[in-house]
Amino acid sequence: MFLQHAAALAILLTTTPVAPASMSGPWVDHYGNAAKATVSADRRTITVCDQNPTDGLRFKVDYATDNPVDPTIYTVTAPEGDCKSDRTYISWIMVFKLCSGYAGPGFISWRDCNPPIRTPR
Repeated sequence: MFLQHAAALAILLTTTPVAPASMSGPWVDHYGNAAKATVSADRRTITVCDQNPTDGLRFKVDYATDNPVDPTIYTVTAPEGDCKSDRTYISWIMVFKLCSGYAGPGFISWRDCNPPIRTPR
């Protein structure tokens, strides 16, 4: 199980170049005017927002924390035309990427992701 999580984390971090990030947050990524993902300055809260409910696009953010015991890739999916947040309690968010997709009847077909953004300490 640990190796599966480690492999998933490696894929998140290496599939595309990591975008440069400022040393202090909050860290923000955009998909034009359609979506926004934000990691708070304390690196404990992440929010993804679908800013245009009529464009047919859906958005999620994948993120990883610095917890070596649980190297899971977490996902937060924005409700259509709204925002959703998640938070960590014993670790800090270290990398995130905003992804877009198209909604179908009962499913979302994820297509593109922006380059991952690191949230350095």
